[in-house]
Amino acid sequence: MGKVAITIDGQRIMAKAGANLLAEAVSCGFDIPHLCYDSRLKPFGACRLCFVEVEGKSQPIPACSLTVTEGLEIITNSEQLRQLRKTALELLMAEHCGDCLAPCTLACPAGVDIQGFIAFINNGDFERAAYLIREKMPLPSICGRVCPRFCEKECRRSLVDQPLDICGLKRYVGDYWLEKLRTERPMVSVKTDYRIAIVGGGPAGLTAAYYLALQGHQVTIYEASSYLGGMLRYGIPEYRLPERILDQEIQVITDLCQAVRLNQSLGKDFTLPELKANYDAIFLGIGCQEGQTLGLEQPDLAGVYSGVDFLRQVTMKEPVVLGEKVAVVGGGNTAMDAARTAIRLGAKEVMVLYRRSQAEMPAEPIEVHEAMEEGVQFHFLTNIKAIYGKKRIKQIQCIKMELTEPDESGRCKVREVPQSEFLLDVDTLIMAIGQKVESNILPETINSTSWGTVITDEFGQTSEPGIFAAGDCVSGAATVVEAVGKAREVAENIDRYLRGGLSQKVPIVNSSTGSLSEQNLADYQKIVKQPRIQPRHLSVKERISNFQEYSLGFTADQAQQEASRCLECGCLVVHDCALRELATEYQVDLTLLGQSKKRYELDNSHPLVIRDQNKCILCGKCVQLCGEVTTASSIGFIDRGYDTVIGSVPGLPLDDTCYSCGQCVASCPTGALSVRYPWVKLGPWKIERVVETTCLQCNIGCALEMHIVGDKIVNIVGQEVLCKKGGFNYDFLYNKNRILRPHIKKERQLVTASWEQAFSLVVKALGQIKDAYGGNSIAVLASPLLTNEEQYLVQRFARLALGTNNLSSTRSIKLAPQKQAAKLEDIRDADYLIMYVADYARNYPLLARRVKQCIEQGGTLIKVEQFQQIVEMVNQLEKGHDVVVVADGEQLTTAETKLLTSLVCTFSEDYNLKLLLLSQDGNSYGQQLMGVHPNFLPGYYLLSTPRNQQLFAGYYGKVLPVKPGLNRSQILAGLQSGQLKGLVVVGDDLEWHKNLLHPDVFAIAIAANWQDHFQDFSVILPGTTFLETNGTALNVEGRLQKVHQVIPAKGDKSNWRIIADLMNAFGVNYQVADINDIVKEIVSIVNSLVTKPSRTVLSKLLEG
Repeated sequence: MGKVAITIDGQRIMAKAGANLLAEAVSCGFDIPHLCYDSRLKPFGACRLCFVEVEGKSQPIPACSLTVTEGLEIITNSEQLRQLRKTALELLMAEHCGDCLAPCTLACPAGVDIQGFIAFINNGDFERAAYLIREKMPLPSICGRVCPRFCEKECRRSLVDQPLDICGLKRYVGDYWLEKLRTERPMVSVKTDYRIAIVGGGPAGLTAAYYLALQGHQVTIYEASSYLGGMLRYGIPEYRLPERILDQEIQVITDLCQAVRLNQSLGKDFTLPELKANYDAIFLGIGCQEGQTLGLEQPDLAGVYSGVDFLRQVTMKEPVVLGEKVAVVGGGNTAMDAARTAIRLGAKEVMVLYRRSQAEMPAEPIEVHEAMEEGVQFHFLTNIKAIYGKKRIKQIQCIKMELTEPDESGRCKVREVPQSEFLLDVDTLIMAIGQKVESNILPETINSTSWGTVITDEFGQTSEPGIFAAGDCVSGAATVVEAVGKAREVAENIDRYLRGGLSQKVPIVNSSTGSLSEQNLADYQKIVKQPRIQPRHLSVKERISNFQEYSLGFTADQAQQEASRCLECGCLVVHDCALRELATEYQVDLTLLGQSKKRYELDNSHPLVIRDQNKCILCGKCVQLCGEVTTASSIGFIDRGYDTVIGSVPGLPLDDTCYSCGQCVASCPTGALSVRYPWVKLGPWKIERVVETTCLQCNIGCALEMHIVGDKIVNIVGQEVLCKKGGFNYDFLYNKNRILRPHIKKERQLVTASWEQAFSLVVKALGQIKDAYGGNSIAVLASPLLTNEEQYLVQRFARLALGTNNLSSTRSIKLAPQKQAAKLEDIRDADYLIMYVADYARNYPLLARRVKQCIEQGGTLIKVEQFQQIVEMVNQLEKGHDVVVVADGEQLTTAETKLLTSLVCTFSEDYNLKLLLLSQDGNSYGQQLMGVHPNFLPGYYLLSTPRNQQLFAGYYGKVLPVKPGLNRSQILAGLQSGQLKGLVVVGDDLEWHKNLLHPDVFAIAIAANWQDHFQDFSVILPGTTFLETNGTALNVEGRLQKVHQVIPAKGDKSNWRIIADLMNAFGVNYQVADINDIVKEIVSIVNSLVTKPSRTVLSKLLEG
């Protein structure tokens, strides 16, 4: 296909004539939005987003429907196109019903990814849960203890039973981080020369300091008190927030700062103009630390306190004389803290006076409940009118109140009940009715409200340029989490201000199914109830006499149990959702057309794929891929018009027809389809790494793209199309059968041991066998799932350390002659295909795609059900045609394999006949090329030839065993009879049967997972899988493919390291630092020894 000149947005480019315009434009870097296009599919045009303006055409045309022709001129971006696309997106979003972000995250003032960190907890990955929280919240241990739980008020689990204990989980993770990881300094960006002053060391100031320091700026904190913490230290009692926790979380922040200056008061020890002269930006986080009063007479009587002053004095361990009767005025958390503190200080009678009912109390219900448990008395609908006493308070006058009509906020107003006054004897009065910004602390250049709070713009900047503010000094007295959330936002704005200026951020468009009150209860009726896990608590008797923390928090098991209750309301692919990205780019107005309500239940009928029809926009990609690429055709469009959905074949469960390749999920642009992996509870995480590797679960060797978070594979994408094993079969990496430590047999039981103990036993036992019976009494079996490099080391270990050629595969290997081996592309281009493969579409979908392409190009498919039919069909074909025989080695006997390969060799020239011999043995070709064979050395060198023996002996510097080894069948017979005395198995896939091992055989396994027959072994060493190593492999075509390490090895050592260490333990000096040293040795052998055609294959290792 030749190239022609076309013009896109005024730029002349060369494109393939007749090619799809959208594909060519995207490949050249032009941004044409689309949701339904896929290069593997015929254009469908469902999304109506890829419109372009074409020279000479009056109306925009979808780019996916255009083909490249000489002189074509198009415009991809104009106001007309933008409005057209925005309208199309508004229509799509109107039918897209789902929650981009979990309602708990939306309710959190700090914007913590709650669903994400809970998913990490569910997986037992507390470290990543902590790091995810700290992206938005630098004080998780503190906030987990004192947060008013805005998130839990929107938790939809409460529609089933009870909301999740989100704060309890946050606290557990925060404490875990402090215990295990706080000495690890958070990653800081490249250091800058910008200097920033933080005025105030409370939660807002600490938060701003943390995130600005992480950006590399030089941060100095100024604090008026002797200690940092602000209201966290002086306004929250230690039984709720231990000083130890507070100090530890603060230290994490101060360790990042350039300096901390304590006992430095604004307006007294320094001024804002002085700071401005020395710093590039200033952040004000001075809080509200002055208690409000009721304006009553005699407020200065002894025994009268504001809530914050009382708590501050207790925290500072200043003497506080309470007497026996204490009254606390107020209904917030500060009032509860003051009342419960008075109980702990020994007051005999503590009462709370609140002018509204209990239902209107702003304090957390749990705080009220626990105060009642501890003996605090509550006088609801009661207000204070006067204070009586001379030097010290003696009485207060109260009046009854009643509720009236609600105000604008929905909260009921109150009024006094006439002639309902009464007196109460008190020794102490604590007025916990709120706080305000300390008066006369700010200069006149900083504009403030009549309440004394700082006025800021949308970026958090005050009337004084370069001076920013957040927290209680801006909002008025609020919560820790609200101060943290605003301070982090302002810190981001300060960073932008310093680096080039402030500008409006494009708001992210988020779809939502509504608040808790807008949910349909019927959607939650089928969910199994699971009671909320209650954390450990001290009893009332244990806690009221001291300030010890009474809520002891979750254990690890309890945290995971509680996390498992999460309903996962948010979208799992929110960070990669193409629809959300486009809706944000075009600033779609979701209120214009509204959003549809849920109409369909979540479909969990498939074991691996979850379907949510409510999110589907009917782009059709999944339907097309299922039919055109995988050939399964298990889903399609059902019904018409507004009722159209994508469903499975009527009358059949989806799992019966679905190949479980995962293509539909990978292609979905809206999160309507998601995977359910058995090894991980997925969260709405950002992908940390993408690793490309090769699947070795069959010998086709499909290219894999593994998306990784931590050590978990969270998404698997095939380069073209995967089978079920390639897409989902990786539980072997994470299951409970993983071997993590060496084991040796003692008193007929396998027990854990050190590497030194295990190696010592192996060397001693096999050494004694070798000395007594010779190396030929030992056999080595290796899995065909090992890489070339591992296979090479296996043969090196067997021949040089053990002195044996009894070397074979753990499985019965069937190979086609290399010369006549077909390529996958040969199938597509064949005139005739003879298929002897059962259910190849399900088991080898990439093969099925090539077969489909062959038929579309005019090739003839001939399916045979018996081996003899292959011979008959070949004899019936006319000469001169391209013929490919595809057979599944799992269906062939050894004799049939030999006959088939002989047939191919005999007729290869007459018919241009080639053979593709499939198997589940991923690197079986590489295994034999690397010399894991009783009769061949690496490079297919015949072992029995004296010249070959001399060549390798010269290279290795050691004489090789020359006696031909036993093949796999002979090895298994020798192990059963006792003829063989020692066995080394590398890999997990030895085909085992009972009584295979004679009792006298000393057996060693290097394996990743426990097998039942390992009870007959003497030593087990923890091995690795092909996803935990680097290397290469050969597929069925003889093509060299790269294998990359996807996750860290679960054990201490990789397979190649274990084998190399064993060689050294046996006295064979073999010093290798990494896999590249092994590759260099193989390449060296290529250059110095190999002269056969195999040199071409081996030399490709140089490319790595």
